Amino acid sequence: MRPPTRGQDTRRNRIEIKFRCNESGILRFTATHAGTGDVLAEREIDSFGPDGTPRSTASTTS
Repeated sequence: MRPPTRGQDTRRNRIEIKFRCNESGILRFTATHAGTGDVLAEREIDSFGPDGTPRSTASTTS
């Protein structure tokens, strides 16, 4: 899915971003278009490289 385009009504372009960390230390990131409920990005990060770059275990986009 394409990200929302810039428009006059900024409420229609709102994106909700959630970060969750489980008891195993895996960080889950989800970005959802608030108006439609469509998931724009979803990713799990279980470790970080020496420079701080995330190493993904799973990555999906709709």
